[in-house]
Amino acid sequence: MPMPDIIYDRGSGFPKRQKNVVKEIRKKLRKDIKSKFINNRDYIGKWRTYKYLIDYDYLSRHLPYTIRYNSFKDILIMLKRYDLIFLKSYYCREGKQIISISKQREGEIQGQLLF
Repeated sequence: MPMPDIIYDRGSGFPKRQKNVVKEIRKKLRKDIKSKFINNRDYIGKWRTYKYLIDYDYLSRHLPYTIRYNSFKDILIMLKRYDLIFLKSYYCREGKQIISISKQREGEIQGQLLF
């Protein structure tokens, strides 16, 4: 079976006793195969991962339009484009720390913390 062009390494948060083993496995994979690794140094965050993936045409068409949140103005910009947006924590995973924000009647917006 051929190896993929890109390996998205989601492994992070290993117990201290396993970190050396994981490090050696990653080292061997990088040496033995020609695949490009993404996210291969612990967790690099959603924004950085997005920036890596968006550069690949065959992947970018599957990614939603995304901007990095800097101020409330960014929320308003996205709500002009979409009726429902999601604000995600940079490092959390497994669906944690996500806020859905939607347009309501009369120019109001509503946010809801999702678990």
